[in-house]
Amino acid sequence: MRNQPIQSLRSALSCLLMALLITTSGIGHATSIATLGGGDPSVSPQFKGYRNGYTLTQALFNNPEGLLISPDGSQLLVADKNNDTVRVVDFSFNPSTTTYLLTYNHQGITNNPPTPSTNLLSKPVGLVAHYASDRLFILNQGKGTNGQVLQFKISTSELIATNLSKITNAAAIAIDSSTNLYVTASNKVFKVSINSGVSSLLTTISASGCNLKGIVVKLNGILAVCDYGRNGILLINPTTGVVTTNAGFHGQGDFVTINNTASAITATFFQPSGIA
Repeated sequence: MRNQPIQSLRSALSCLLMALLITTSGIGHATSIATLGGGDPSVSPQFKGYRNGYTLTQALFNNPEGLLISPDGSQLLVADKNNDTVRVVDFSFNPSTTTYLLTYNHQGITNNPPTPSTNLLSKPVGLVAHYASDRLFILNQGKGTNGQVLQFKISTSELIATNLSKITNAAAIAIDSSTNLYVTASNKVFKVSINSGVSSLLTTISASGCNLKGIVVKLNGILAVCDYGRNGILLINPTTGVVTTNAGFHGQGDFVTINNTASAITATFFQPSGIA
């Protein structure tokens, strides 16, 4: 095995691939989509499973959700939710042919799913990392009422801490430049300082039907959050918790004009759940 940082996330972590390459080209802004992983329908009709291998012909996963790319672009980490694993797509494993999906644990490369009684991951849905301090943070959705944020030391696979626990409907996680974590769960956003370990409830959205999912930290430090339940995007100040509306909240829809463009005050969404 090559000495890559993620390979040592042993029994707690594993690795597999899923990626879509979307490129915009030429006349009419036509979009082409190439499948990089998850099995090739011309080879196998069974897409759901747990299997390593070449990404188009062998690799399988089960309900992947969170994605994280390594700083050098050589690896894609995937929160493979229903396999209770984090898997790695290695873009440099065999670049002359195709990317390769691997699963690493303390026994080396394996196709065997983790043992439930010893596995630390339970329905992982989100991933963020602070590579400078060798730390990976995994958001477990769990059984719906026992969500967690687990902190691992990347190079040794050691579980360092549980940064957040007993959260309901954990959905997404983000990290800012000051090493604060932000987690969406139901109608709440939690904030965790990974240096001090202190966690707090940043804000609660009291509006009926609110269901917060995807979250990202904008360049100006403000949080952008998907309100899946109310079909809109919110902005949240990470210091004060003050919430403002960015776009949407006009009912379910897909744009409003014939040329598929709309202003923020008229744009419509339909259950937005991911944002970057």
